[in-house]
Amino acid sequence: MKLVIDTNCIISSLIKNGWSRRIIVSPAITFITPEFTLKEIRNHKDLITKKTHLSDEEFFLLMELLFTNIEIIPSQEYNQYFSKAARYIEDPDDIPFVALFFSKTADGIWSDDNHFKKQSKIPIYRTKELVRIFKN
Repeated sequence: MKLVIDTNCIISSLIKNGWSRRIIVSPAITFITPEFTLKEIRNHKDLITKKTHLSDEEFFLLMELLFTNIEIIPSQEYNQYFSKAARYIEDPDDIPFVALFFSKTADGIWSDDNHFKKQSKIPIYRTKELVRIFKN
């Protein structure tokens, strides 16, 4: 299974050693994400390290661990799908995730953002749904 992973799921796994982290490091799913995801995460680094009490070194080590199973896709590989993606999602910040879904013919998008569920053409997996899959 190949899923586009939303930044919020990665940030969740950085903050808490829970199901999100277990799912990301599992070899059962291949994850891809737009290249700007790294910038978004770095923009939230101070908040993440404050919540988790991680040092900068620990934060970057954890990032390295998580991104061993997340492929970062350069925008030139999916930007031609932006106009198509805009028809499916109302939040402009999420257009790259949908465009990436179309460009790489992924099996779905992993996100806990509610606005992804407002459409029915793209399979959206919430964390709780992936947990059920993993438990079975």
